[in-house]
Amino acid sequence: MPKRKSPVKLQERPRNLLTLAPIMQKGGAHGKSDKALRRAERQHTQMSARGEFSSRGDGVLSLLAA
Repeated sequence: MPKRKSPVKLQERPRNLLTLAPIMQKGGAHGKSDKALRRAERQHTQMSARGEFSSRGDGVLSLLAA
């Protein structure tokens, strides 16, 4: 003889749909990591230094062509 399933229990009060589950509270806007920001800053510094200390005056043009 199969067992009967227990009836579904109804909540005493309705759910508050305006609150978030704790797992959803850790989400948010994504951004670049600190390592990526440091690397981008270093690349920018290196590119500007190469343009400034170029032996010719077309250092900026060579960066744009690359």
